[in-house]
Amino acid sequence: TTGSGKTSTIHYLAGSTFKEVVVKGFDHLKILDVAHPALQKAETSSSTRSITRSVLSLDITTENGETLAICDSPGFDDTDGVEIDIANGFGLVKAIHRAKRVKPVLVLSQNGIGDRFGAVSQVIRTISRLLGVGADGASVDPAPFAYAFTKYEEKYADRLYKQFREKRKELTDAEREDASFSAFVRDIASKTKPVANIVSPLNEGKRTSLLSALSEGEWYEDPATSFSFFVSESSLDKLKVQLQFTTTSIRMALERKDAALVMIRLRQLVELGDRLPDASVFAKQGLDEVSGFLVRHKESLSGCIEKCIELHGNDSAFNQELASARDIIEVLID
Repeated sequence: TTGSGKTSTIHYLAGSTFKEVVVKGFDHLKILDVAHPALQKAETSSSTRSITRSVLSLDITTENGETLAICDSPGFDDTDGVEIDIANGFGLVKAIHRAKRVKPVLVLSQNGIGDRFGAVSQVIRTISRLLGVGADGASVDPAPFAYAFTKYEEKYADRLYKQFREKRKELTDAEREDASFSAFVRDIASKTKPVANIVSPLNEGKRTSLLSALSEGEWYEDPATSFSFFVSESSLDKLKVQLQFTTTSIRMALERKDAALVMIRLRQLVELGDRLPDASVFAKQGLDEVSGFLVRHKESLSGCIEKCIELHGNDSAFNQELASARDIIEVLID
């Protein structure tokens, strides 16, 4: 998530060194030595503003000699707005689809988790859409996920399991109904026992073991079918408002008989729906508006044609043209 410390974690795993400083009243881990050329432009910040703008990948070697490509990515809920957040998500999934296999690492900070796990619930709902799970209540399988915890002191390594275990016992009714949330809480509790993966950039001695711990276990072996284009939880609410404006624009353009604008807005909805499953329902609404408009005018148009046929009953050519027009109307309505 945004501001959780993903970029600092990548730097740490790659071998960069840090120094603790205070910036504008905030504790900040300043990078002293960048270990990998690919990380030269990977900035870290003490602020809550989003910094990472694209997926960054670099190869590192584990203690058993295996080469892994580790990736930094933009967080969910980018602070620079909905458009940037949606673009970030689209770029992330495109990069994932190009991989042979993927092991997601969910980076959670102490500040981000909060006292009541509210932020975790929002992140998991977003991840559920990333994994192609809609609002039908179906659950995801979080088995391939690993978890890294930032901005925690080392003493919390054996406490996080207990916190998530207690959270499992105290789920709200809404959380119990959310199968994905329950599945992730169970998975996190399981994988933080006996100790959680605490990211401690000042402790260089734990770098190698942390990398091994995060890479072990199951992976998604077919990323192209496992991950879907998505919109983060908060951006989805804002996107829905904009898409509702677009469907209203289609309705008003239909009433004005502005066919050009109808086609522009409809094309926008359909193209977005093709890319983002979360937007497909609005594309259907736009199509329904057009279909409904045609249906509403069917009877009056057909009635006019019938009357014209009666008035010009002796003109077979005229009757034929009007009959053809009626057939065209039927096709459009269908």
